[in-house]
Amino acid sequence: MTATPAARADRRPTPWAWIAAIWFAGALLDASQSVFQLHAESKQTPWLPVFVVEFVGWLPWALATPFVAGLVRDRRGEAAVGMVVGLSEFLRGASEDSHRAQVTLAEEVAYLQRH
Repeated sequence: MTATPAARADRRPTPWAWIAAIWFAGALLDASQSVFQLHAESKQTPWLPVFVVEFVGWLPWALATPFVAGLVRDRRGEAAVGMVVGLSEFLRGASEDSHRAQVTLAEEVAYLQRH
């Protein structure tokens, strides 16, 4: 079911610049922490590739944000949850050897349904 043109005119525009800035800040913080951790452990790994990989790892979530926001605005929350869970599964498979703690799919779905 689509919204009427009058109903769409009543909605506030999405502040995409702020959303992009928040994702950028999160990626920058995460990538910086990884590089600082390498230096703290005195590892002789080149820091630029580590920084780039960590920073780009946030890109799928940033790109998915407009689609998820659109689904939520159109009151299709189940589809939004499905999209986030699918992307989560894809990224988990792509980073199977990641050093980060794993969260089960059931825990992710429960979290998404609470929020």
